[in-house]
Amino acid sequence: STFGSIWVKAQARAFAPGNISCVFKVVADPDPTKMHSLGMGLTVSDGVIANVRQAERTNVRFNEQDIRAMVSAQLYLSNYLDSRFRPAVQIAPKDVEDFYQTAVVPRAKARGQEPPALDAARDSIQEALIQNGINQQAEQWLKESRLRLHIEKFLEEGAK
Repeated sequence: STFGSIWVKAQARAFAPGNISCVFKVVADPDPTKMHSLGMGLTVSDGVIANVRQAERTNVRFNEQDIRAMVSAQLYLSNYLDSRFRPAVQIAPKDVEDFYQTAVVPRAKARGQEPPALDAARDSIQEALIQNGINQQAEQWLKESRLRLHIEKFLEEGAK
């Protein structure tokens, strides 16, 4: 930021714990502003101390080949999670109606909008509840997997 004619650069120092990504799922949407991801992993106590400062200039570059490889891996994982956990998720019609009454209607009213008809929203609500069930099962699976996980660190000499 600027103060008078003096330029002050923001600086920070922080510890960033390590993370092992175990599950990552892309939640696709034709509208890129609504596309997002869900992920799970485990945080380990080892990490790095990062020193950061405000940059003079920021550039963001995308490599199409790298992005395609990353999206391909994410879609593979998304399909895996879906095929593994979706069959066990059961959503009752009452669950859809309850979600409509407790989430959809209040949210629409808070925005000053008329809520969609339940029948028009039913399929979207059903899918959202299924995805939530898949996420809950995947989280439980990850918790159980953590209990069985054994991590060994192998550091090169002088890498401390």
